Amino acid sequence: MLSVVESSSVSQHVTGQAAVLGPPGVIALSNRLRVALVTSFPPSRGDLNEYGHHLACALRDDPRVELVVLADDISLQEELAGFHVERCWRFNSVFNPVRLLSAIRKSNPDVVWFNIGFSTFARSPVAAFLAIAVPALADVGLLHPCHPAHSL
Repeated sequence: MLSVVESSSVSQHVTGQAAVLGPPGVIALSNRLRVALVTSFPPSRGDLNEYGHHLACALRDDPRVELVVLADDISLQEELAGFHVERCWRFNSVFNPVRLLSAIRKSNPDVVWFNIGFSTFARSPVAAFLAIAVPALADVGLLHPCHPAHSL
């Protein structure tokens, strides 16, 4: 299904569940925009984790958005309260593209937001290149056979 998302007088076409964004607070739960945020996320010490936390807070607090954070896999006792976090990728792993594409497919988002830089996923050039290629791999149809560009 192709739906139109309106936000700040800008319209975007989004695949998946109907998601017409009107005034904040006036939207049914079934019409929420499903966003997967790929980022380092606290308590991780990875690159961009603080910025990822601020992005996640802003998205979580928007009643029009249903957020899942696809974060770096670290050993921890508990997640930060109020977030749906899937720890699905590991720093310096060459398997991150497979892990991320699988997690994205599983979360079935309308939009994937990549909060990444070259050194976010690895110090090794090969692992970093493979992981930084995930947005391109997702965009060429490995996740959805046909979808237009997404942005929030």
